[in-house]
Amino acid sequence: MENRKAMMISVTILGISILIVLFAYVAFGDNTDEDMKTLQQVNIIFRHGAKYPDKTYRKDFYLNEVQNHDPGSLTNYGSLQMYNLGKNLRHRYLKLLPQNGFYTNKVISVKSSWKDRTIMSAQSFLAGFMPPLDNKNPLPIPWQPIPIYTIPRNIDDLIAQKRYCPKYNEVYNELMKSEEIKKLDETNQPLYRILSVNTGENISNLLQVELLHNTLEAEKVAGWNLPDFLEGIFPQKTLPIAEKYLRLITETPFMKRIKAGPLTSEIIENMFNKRNNLPTEKSINIYSAHDVTLVNLMNSMNFLDQTTNKPDFSSALAIELHSSYSSVDMDVKIYYYFNSDDKYPKVIKIKDCEDPCPLNTFRKVMNHLIVNDFEKLCETV
Repeated sequence: MENRKAMMISVTILGISILIVLFAYVAFGDNTDEDMKTLQQVNIIFRHGAKYPDKTYRKDFYLNEVQNHDPGSLTNYGSLQMYNLGKNLRHRYLKLLPQNGFYTNKVISVKSSWKDRTIMSAQSFLAGFMPPLDNKNPLPIPWQPIPIYTIPRNIDDLIAQKRYCPKYNEVYNELMKSEEIKKLDETNQPLYRILSVNTGENISNLLQVELLHNTLEAEKVAGWNLPDFLEGIFPQKTLPIAEKYLRLITETPFMKRIKAGPLTSEIIENMFNKRNNLPTEKSINIYSAHDVTLVNLMNSMNFLDQTTNKPDFSSALAIELHSSYSSVDMDVKIYYYFNSDDKYPKVIKIKDCEDPCPLNTFRKVMNHLIVNDFEKLCETV
């Protein structure tokens, strides 16, 4: 009797566990049949994988360790992250890839910012995302060459978003002098002093904390032990400041338009070209980018609060175009992968638009970001 009772309890628990898994897949799964039936195009923007620190601080235990590598370059673990992200997204977007498995510029476009880590991340991602079919591969390894187009940073308003804009600089400088920022700096003076004494650097504002946080983030992901003075400080106190600074980059409507406008405009153009069956339009558009690229885009599109204020290494945003069952228009759906291990991306709700969001409506909702003449917008009075 006892054995039967125990067996019934075990079966019940197992049944409940299976139902929970099935519910999670239905609610959060990344490869629904309906999506695959209607999917026509995807625009993928991801942050590069884990990197070595771009810079160190004077009292950094790992000063020599960082200098022995290329500062800011992709680590082996970062390369593996991006390869796994590629494999993960291949599962969802297999329908859009060429049937023979080989690259063609009729299907896919890959752009990267002008940094080693983003170019290497794109290469690693593509190795997982688009391996050639074994029976047709001329190479002795499961890899194929795929072109990656890079944009020099001085003219990049798309991915690194470093293109010179005098008016933006004026607005940014005024913002950094505002009462709000002065109060934040005053409130954080005790933290600034602790960080300055222990790092040997002059830490006196939000940007300097954000840069230090990036160094510590890279060292932690590398598996390096951080110094004792950071206990209770990193990431507990430095992360909110880093998140706040990243949001400030697109604080005003004008700042949003300058930083996220060109990329938003290109993605919308990609989708309309696909809807209009232009022969030059791709089914897959990939952008190898940075955490600030994702924050600028998501904050400007008004859904940053649905994701994370500082994206992890190998996080990704997928903006999809679908044919519609209900109208002649097409629909836009957005998903967010928190990192390369994320099997169930989060469905993003597009503000001021029904679900799914018709493409024409999406264009209207994002109209405040459209950029037709970057230089004219940047002119100062």
